[in-house]
Amino acid sequence: MSDLEKLEDASFRLKTQLQLAKDFGQHGFEFPEHFTNQPCDVSEIERLIQQHLSVILQASVSRWNALLYTIDIPEKTLLNLELSPKNQLTELTWMIIKREAQKVYLKSRTW
Repeated sequence: MSDLEKLEDASFRLKTQLQLAKDFGQHGFEFPEHFTNQPCDVSEIERLIQQHLSVILQASVSRWNALLYTIDIPEKTLLNLELSPKNQLTELTWMIIKREAQKVYLKSRTW
């Protein structure tokens, strides 16, 4: 089962949302209160991340790089994206969701 398939489980999805809130929060971005209290649909998670990414991408390259470092997405991975701007945002969003889901999965395996 892939990390993204695990997102079908509400408990795993909520833990992934908490990881997202933690990492984005370190850079001054907050999610709505319900985001950390109850599992959201994957489409809502995607929409909220895209909102934050749009702000970050327009605001500051250094803030963007710091967020990627926190989430642990290698910059060279981003250099391989050669899509339209709209598709890039979707692709970036899913890279972030997948990486955060991997973190949650790895933490659950080590406990």
